[in-house]
Amino acid sequence: MKHLTYGGSTMLRTLNCTAWVSEAAKMPPNDSSSVFADEGTLLHNCMEEIMGVEGLSIPQLVEAPAMYGSATLTQELVATKINPAQEAIHELAEEYGFDPYDKNSVLVEPFVELIPDESGGSIDMLAVSDDGKTVLVIDYKFGHNTVSAENNAQLLFYALCADVDPTTADMFKHAEKLVLAIVQPNADGDVLDVWETPIDVLDQFEVDVYGAIKASKENPVHKAGTWCTYCPAVALCPLKTGVAEASKRLDPTQTANLSQALTMVPEIEAWIKAVNKLAYEQLESGVAIDGFKLVNKRASRVWSREDEIADKIRKMRKVPVSETFTTKIKSPAQMEKLFKEKGVDTSVLSDYITSVSSGTTVAKASDKRPDATPTRALQMLADRLK
Repeated sequence: MKHLTYGGSTMLRTLNCTAWVSEAAKMPPNDSSSVFADEGTLLHNCMEEIMGVEGLSIPQLVEAPAMYGSATLTQELVATKINPAQEAIHELAEEYGFDPYDKNSVLVEPFVELIPDESGGSIDMLAVSDDGKTVLVIDYKFGHNTVSAENNAQLLFYALCADVDPTTADMFKHAEKLVLAIVQPNADGDVLDVWETPIDVLDQFEVDVYGAIKASKENPVHKAGTWCTYCPAVALCPLKTGVAEASKRLDPTQTANLSQALTMVPEIEAWIKAVNKLAYEQLESGVAIDGFKLVNKRASRVWSREDEIADKIRKMRKVPVSETFTTKIKSPAQMEKLFKEKGVDTSVLSDYITSVSSGTTVAKASDKRPDATPTRALQMLADRLK
C-alpha cells in the first residue's frame, strides 16, 4: 500500500499543527514496532478477513493460526476483541439497514484518495443503507484508550475522501446522513461509539482540510495539543522544548501557579517519553550522543534451569514445599475471561468480587468521575479536634 503524506490517523494533527509535516521530514526513519501495535494490526487483518471473505470462519483463523509480527491470534483475543467487534458490526447493520456481507453496499478496506498520491487512506469498513440515504464510516480501535466518534477528524477525513474518490463516490449519491462509528472492544466502556450528522458537514470540513494542507506547504505554524502524542517529530519540536523550559520557571509551591503547571504536565511527560525513545533508537543504531551511552540494565538473579531446581527442592525433606512455591488466583477480569472461554456461567463469581480503588489521583475538573474525599484534609481536621 502506498504511503501518503496526509492520512486519516494524522489528520487531527494536520488541521491543528500545519508545521508537523516539515518537522517530521527532518527526523530519521523509524521502522520500529511494538507488541501492542502488532496485536492491533493482527486484529484489523482478522476483521478484514472475517467481514470480507465469504465463508471464512473464526476457528479457521485460530487454527492456522493468524499472525502478524510478534502477535498471534488466540482464543482470548477472539473472545475479548473479535467477537465483540463482529457483534457491533451486526448491531450497526440492523440499526441502519444494510447487509454487512453485501459487496454492493459494503466495502471492506477500500483505499480512497482526496488528492491522488498525496492524501487519503484505507477505511476499515464503508457502508451505505439499503435506501441510500445513510453512509457509514466504520473504524476499528483495538487499543486500550477509548476514542470518541463525535467530530472525529480521522473518520471525517475518510468520509471526505470516499465522497471525492471516483471508486466510492456513487455511495454518496443520495446520502443525507453520515454516521461515524468506532468499534473499540476494551474494558473502559461500550464497544460501540456512534455519531450521526447531516452529510453536508463535509462541506466545511473539506475547506478546512484543503486549507491545512496548503498551509503546511506554504506557511506552516506550530501548535501544541493532544494531537502531539504520536507525532514523529515531538522529541525535537521547538514548542515542546519551549514548554519544558517554561516549566522550569514555575514555582510549584505557589498555589496560583499550579493550574498552569498542571496543564503542562501531559505535554512535558509525552515530550520526555519521545526524547528518551528517540535517543534509545539512535544509540541502538550506533549513533553517538555526546554525554550518553547504551548500557545493559541492572541484572537480576533468575533460575537458569527452573524445572530442575524445582524438582530438586521438592525432594528436599528439610525445606517444606509449601514454603518454596507460591500460587495466586487469577484476577476477576482474568477469571471471567477463562469462564467465558470454558462456557461456564460467570454469575457465580459476582458475590466474591468487589471494586477497590488503589488511591486518588489528580484529574481535570471536567472528568466524569465523582470527587474523591480528601482524606489527608479530614485527618488534619480530626487531629485539630482532639
